[in-house]
Amino acid sequence: RDPSTEVFSYHQPPPPQPGSEEKKFGLGVTFKKSDGQGGMVVKRVKPEGAAAAAKALQAGDRVLSINGTALDEVTDAMQLHRLTHGHHNSVALLQVLRESGLKEEVIVIRGVKG
Repeated sequence: RDPSTEVFSYHQPPPPQPGSEEKKFGLGVTFKKSDGQGGMVVKRVKPEGAAAAAKALQAGDRVLSINGTALDEVTDAMQLHRLTHGHHNSVALLQVLRESGLKEEVIVIRGVKG
């Protein structure tokens, strides 16, 4: 066999069956209700969640945006869910305002456990 003439094919996985959703992973945080000050304030960081694993967020941090979408523009829970949840090992880039006033960008990798 001549390895230079071998043909490799890539088979895409089959699409999900109707009614079966692929599991989505969150950031591992809960937010307080909007206070009208911009963004959303982290109420709690779940100890086993992705944000805890990244040591990226703490209670009191104000998340201004996720992957470029300002949280001021989020109008309902489903829209927030679409921003915070994604495929395993997907990256969320968060613009965060710390309680100290420091503004930072942090990366959280969804599905990684703390």
